[in-house]
Amino acid sequence: MIPSNRNILLSIIFGQNPNVVKNILFSFTLLFSVLFTVAQTTKTGPRAVFGNLEHDGPYDRSEILLQEKLTVSSDDNQVYTITAYHLTIAPTTCKSIRFEVEGEKLPAKLQGVLNQVVAGDKIHIESIRATTDGTDDLELKSIVLEVKTYTSDGPYDAVWPNSNEPIKTDSFLTATFGNLDPSKRHSKEDILKQTEIGTFSKTGLDYNVISFKMIVAFKKAPATMASTSSNKLTPKMKEILSRSTSGDRILIEGIRAQTTINGEVIKANLSPIIITVL
Repeated sequence: MIPSNRNILLSIIFGQNPNVVKNILFSFTLLFSVLFTVAQTTKTGPRAVFGNLEHDGPYDRSEILLQEKLTVSSDDNQVYTITAYHLTIAPTTCKSIRFEVEGEKLPAKLQGVLNQVVAGDKIHIESIRATTDGTDDLELKSIVLEVKTYTSDGPYDAVWPNSNEPIKTDSFLTATFGNLDPSKRHSKEDILKQTEIGTFSKTGLDYNVISFKMIVAFKKAPATMASTSSNKLTPKMKEILSRSTSGDRILIEGIRAQTTINGEVIKANLSPIIITVL
């Protein structure tokens, strides 16, 4: 058989049997086809995200409480909007609480219940509906978030007198933010009048706050955090608070306090305080 001009050219270029060359070219074509398919399939479609929490956790309480809405992450450059979802708070010690929500934001009542979550609790977000440009209604994959288990950090593991559990909101000792009631909203003016974090003890013991951190969750800007090694608000904290507006939330967390009883220093971790700006 007289070789074709194409086979002769391939032999000249590659210096070997044209059939072998054709097999090599076919293999490369197949390989590139597979790689292209993999590249296309590894792109993620739209998925729901709880605020800016990108994975299932576990997360600190403060990270969960700072979130205000569901968003959608996607690689297809489409703009998606959450239209509805079901959120269930599943405590480890009592009955679950379920909310049916319209829209992307967390309602005030839901946020209030979220404030009560503790280590080990889980948050299930299901039946998540979304649209793109007001059309193409679709259901997104469910989310399950876990609240991070309390981890002792050095000596701050004793409550009263020899417990290894962190202090809970309903215990004998709670933190206070000046004279503000966390169950109510407060004006920015009243919030700016506060100067320190105190304590209230049902047993009359005098605990002093020795450190805390403050996070302001702005509705129209990223959350901002500051910390101090005293019970007083720092100038930076006051400056951050001065930028707050209606609907912003102030989270006082990582509150550590101590007292001295019969010459023994007793240290404790106090539950967070959450204040919403009126």
